Amino acid sequence: MANVLILEDDEEFGSLLVQSLETAGHTSVLHRNATAAIAAYKEGDFDLVVADLIVKIEGRPVPDGGLTLIPSLKRLARRAGRPLPIIAISGVTQYPGLSSALSVARTVGADVSLEKPFEPAQLLDLIDDLLNRKVLV
Repeated sequence: MANVLILEDDEEFGSLLVQSLETAGHTSVLHRNATAAIAAYKEGDFDLVVADLIVKIEGRPVPDGGLTLIPSLKRLARRAGRPLPIIAISGVTQYPGLSSALSVARTVGADVSLEKPFEPAQLLDLIDDLLNRKVLV
């Protein structure tokens, strides 16, 4: 099973992600901002990343989310010579003007994207596909 790095600022949703992954046999580490997630990646051995694109502090979006994390982690993985599948997630429809964020995530290195809300089974299927290289990375 996989060791998954998660970037999710919503504590309740992050806990649900962790619980779903662990129930499926994966291990996971949850961080609430890109800065902490990048530091964790440098210290850990992760097989896959699930990154929320929009991180909020005091209810306002800040630039320390997945759109910062994704290209940084892809560069680090390339330097290490290993693939790093990344799933971008977001409820971007909640924020006017950010509806293209999931498309942008693909251009900066996300392998697939998933709009919130989604069923845990959808995420688990994507993880299995990426780890089994059924989805092109």
